[in-house]
Amino acid sequence: MRRFKKSLAAWGVLAAVMSFWGFYWILPQDQLTKVSYSLALGAVFAVLVRYTRDAFFALRDGREGYHFLIAGVYLTFIILFGQRVWAITLDLYGRPENLVNSPISPFISWMLMIASAMVSMAPDVDNGRVANASLLRLGTALFIAGLISGISLTTFLS
Repeated sequence: MRRFKKSLAAWGVLAAVMSFWGFYWILPQDQLTKVSYSLALGAVFAVLVRYTRDAFFALRDGREGYHFLIAGVYLTFIILFGQRVWAITLDLYGRPENLVNSPISPFISWMLMIASAMVSMAPDVDNGRVANASLLRLGTALFIAGLISGISLTTFLS
């Protein structure tokens, strides 16, 4: 516990959570949502600018765990950026049915799964080989995801 008292990261997260709830009580819901969308978009863009070069090299070389980690985290931020732009676009156009039910929404989730798989496998990649344990964990996660999808589809269709 003593180490947390000196952790800048922990204090930063606590300040972020507390400031959100402070703004939640001050601003109307729709204003807070728009401010949050804009802040997230700007912060994610800053991350993309900062790590584009590193991600390029990680994708080019891509045989070690840290390459997978860098590429997976970068892909996650690309997805977040696209999702934020998509959410803002939907809000601007009043969430029309043709945009809400377009292939963009499932594509975002699909690519998030790919990025998560890269980050999950990163510690187990060595010189272009992925450890069997990592592949087993990924297979188990995909099985559970498929099971949840099947249950939710069955429930929806019933």
